[in-house]
Amino acid sequence: MKNKAEKAQKTRFDGKNSLVIFKKLMRFIGRYKLILALSVLLAAVSVILQLYVPILFGAAIDEIIAAHRVDFGSMWGYLWQIIAVVAASALASWVMSLLNNRMTYRIVQDLRAQAIRHIQVLPLSYLDRHSTGDIVSRVIADTGILSDGLLLGFTQLFSGVVTIAATLVFMFSKNVWITLMVILLTPVSFLVAKFIASRSYHMFRRQSETRGRQTALIEEMIVSASRPFATRRIHIGMDEAYGLGRGKYMDRHGYVPQSELMQKHLARIGGILKKHGLHAMMWSDMYFHMAQPGSTAAYPAGCTLSEAIVAAAPKDIDLVYWDYYTEDGALARHLFAEHARFSADTLFAGGVYTWNGPVPDYDKAEATTRVLMTACREAGVRQAFATMWGDDGAECSPLLGGLLGLQLFAEIAYNGGRDDDALDARFEACTGCPAQPFRALGAFSRIGLDARPGDVMNPVKQLLYEDPLMPLFEADFAGLEPEAHYRVLAARYARYAEENPAFADFFGFYAQLGRAVAAKCAYRAAAAPAVRRGDRRAAEKDVLPLCDACIEEMRALARCWRALWMNSLRPFGFEVIDIRLSAQIGRLETARERIGAFAQGRLDDIPELTEEKLPYLKRADGTLANLNIWSACVSPTNVSWSF
Repeated sequence: MKNKAEKAQKTRFDGKNSLVIFKKLMRFIGRYKLILALSVLLAAVSVILQLYVPILFGAAIDEIIAAHRVDFGSMWGYLWQIIAVVAASALASWVMSLLNNRMTYRIVQDLRAQAIRHIQVLPLSYLDRHSTGDIVSRVIADTGILSDGLLLGFTQLFSGVVTIAATLVFMFSKNVWITLMVILLTPVSFLVAKFIASRSYHMFRRQSETRGRQTALIEEMIVSASRPFATRRIHIGMDEAYGLGRGKYMDRHGYVPQSELMQKHLARIGGILKKHGLHAMMWSDMYFHMAQPGSTAAYPAGCTLSEAIVAAAPKDIDLVYWDYYTEDGALARHLFAEHARFSADTLFAGGVYTWNGPVPDYDKAEATTRVLMTACREAGVRQAFATMWGDDGAECSPLLGGLLGLQLFAEIAYNGGRDDDALDARFEACTGCPAQPFRALGAFSRIGLDARPGDVMNPVKQLLYEDPLMPLFEADFAGLEPEAHYRVLAARYARYAEENPAFADFFGFYAQLGRAVAAKCAYRAAAAPAVRRGDRRAAEKDVLPLCDACIEEMRALARCWRALWMNSLRPFGFEVIDIRLSAQIGRLETARERIGAFAQGRLDDIPELTEEKLPYLKRADGTLANLNIWSACVSPTNVSWSF
């Protein structure tokens, strides 16, 4: 009984409150009596003319007396009347819409102005009890909903009332009894409408409250992200969100075009950004993907934007064209030209390629940067920045590993030149270290693999994390001799570490990486053949010492990696690398135990080792595909759910 009473009381309160709100709203509407009167008059004209059209059609049909007996003269007269009436009705509707839009805009403007004035005199206790996001949502989002409601009301209410009145007049002139029946049934529709409205009111209210909480959360995220920086610019992301509007959203709301969802989201974000004096930028690839939604590329080759997509893009948020792959100057110029069609400013973001694994890929970074930054300059884009992503564990030191790539960006941005000697000289002047040790890091990925032009090969990561009992890439790397290659690199970077004390940790890490990968390659080359031959003596004398050496080198690599990370970064994030190396050491210890059991005759076979390995990376044309993800390198079993 108590719940029913509370519900009834709440319903009465809501009804009373709605009446109070309506009276307050009428005071704002009353300021525009002239526009309102004109809108009502035009609605009446439009509706009456629309209702007169069927009468004219009926009169025209009456001119068809029988087969081959048509009064075409009269029919043409009625046709011209219909055209004139429809044109006059359309003109009246158009002018009415203009007036309604103008009136709605001014009313909402007045409401927001009064809301701002009211907020300024509210006690601080009110502001403490209510989140900023909730207040912003009420001033911006809720008034936006009211604007839509007013526009709908002005457009349909006036037309609806006049339509009902005029329709009744026409109906009474034709048939009184049918008209009375319609009048009797009409209240039923009002009862149904009231039933639906009473049930949906609370849902709309909850929606508004939820929207307020969402706005508060978004605002808190924006403030937290921007507060540590002096710049008033902020990047709001939105790249590669190609599933936007799908999934649960589509289940609940049905299909909504991505461009529409983006516009709604950015409108909400825009209000928060203006409040805090921030200027936003966002990735542009979403708009290019809309042009070719079936493509797997962020910026499909030869993609041309439609006018609708260009119009849907924001005008007050800078668009950032990101590209780390294009080596074709013509394609780069085309994509910059397409960006120039947007109203917003274009920025460019290139890549230093620190995200491929433990070693930066300067060769790929240089190939793409020279093409894209040159096209950027030619297109008149004034702002560009370099990205150093930490994908898949941030294994490459983002500060030290990206130095040469950053110098390349600066060289092209300021000088536009391709003078490698000047670049190297400036790099040494800025860092105190020659460029050659950094440039030579590309050798870690060059062991003779057959790849397609432009591919980013990553054998050092694959060999480092490959399971010692199930070497996933055995068939792919067959015929190569990586051990000698990585021992040479280990010695070279040990020398670089001695020659450059300021970078001793950095180059010393790569020296130890070379030793660890070389030790693993030596074990890899000996383990499986010995077991396949059934050679227990070789397993005892050769494979087990190689396995022990590999374990020690891996432990030394973990120590070097830890020191490098802690000296240049905060501790957060190293746990990923620590877990991966610990897993390698653990698997090597398991491998040693099983090989020892084989050597002692307790096992006749180690099937993980001896099972034939099929090509894993090889394409149909014989080239090898790139593979950067740890979970795909470490084992044929998917371990991605483990982290």
